[in-house]
Amino acid sequence: MASIHGETKIQDGILHAVVTDPAKGNTLSGSLMAEVVDVLSATGHEIRAVMITGAEGTFCSGGDVTAFASATNPGEFVGDLAAEFHTFIRALTQAPVPVIAAVEGWAAGAGMSIACAADVIVGGPSTAFLPAYPAIGLTPDGGMTWTLPRLIGFARARDLLLTNSPLRGEEAYRAGLITRFVDDTDIFSTATTIATQAAARSRQSSAGIKKLIWSAQFSTFDDQLDREAQSIAACAASIDGREGVRAFTERRSELHILN
Repeated sequence: MASIHGETKIQDGILHAVVTDPAKGNTLSGSLMAEVVDVLSATGHEIRAVMITGAEGTFCSGGDVTAFASATNPGEFVGDLAAEFHTFIRALTQAPVPVIAAVEGWAAGAGMSIACAADVIVGGPSTAFLPAYPAIGLTPDGGMTWTLPRLIGFARARDLLLTNSPLRGEEAYRAGLITRFVDDTDIFSTATTIATQAAARSRQSSAGIKKLIWSAQFSTFDDQLDREAQSIAACAASIDGREGVRAFTERRSELHILN
C-alpha cells in the first residue's frame, strides 16, 4: 500500500512502514499512520514484527508545519492531528509484536516521538534526535514527555525538551535513546535482521513480554510477579510454547548452545 507520503508492505511476517516524503524531510502523513493502524488491527497473527524507516537518509522530520500555518483554526487542526497521531502511537506500543525503528539521519518532532515509542531503536553516528516542538511554540505529542524521561532520565529529558537541544550519534546511544549503535551503512540491514529474527519467534511470547514491560511501569513488585506467573503459564500451555520447549530439548532452538 502506498501514498504520497508513505508506504507499507508485509513481507515474511514483517510490516514495513516507510515515511517517503524526502522533498519535505520526510514529514509524517495521516495516510501512512492510518495504513499502519488498519494493518495492525486487521491482520491477526500474520504480522510478527514491525519495522519503521524513512526514505533517502532521513527517518522523519515530524509533522507538516506548513499545513499548521495554513489552517483556519490551528488549535482544532493540530488537536485533530495529535489525536490521529496518538492512535498510531498506541497501535505501535500496544502491538503484540516487536517494533523496530531504523533511524537514519534526523528524527525530529513527531519522528522523535515515534522512535521513542519503538521497542528497538537502531542508529549510527549520523543519527540525530531533536524535540523540535519548542522551536515553533508547541509542546510535544506522541507520548514524548512520557517515553523520553524513561529512556534517558528525568533531568536529561527536561534539559533536552526545554532547550530543544539535539542529541546525536554516540551521545544518543550513551544516553539510551539508541538501543543498537552501528555504522551508518548498517542501520537498515541491522534493523532488518532484528525484525527477521523477531518474526521467527513466538508471537505470544513477544506479546506477553511487551504487555509485562508496559504494566511494570505502574505495578508493585508483588503484582508484577503475579502477572509474570500468569503470563509464563499461558505461554507454556500455548502451541508456540510447547514447540519452543520441544525445540530446546531436541537442540533445535537458538538456546542449543546452553545444552
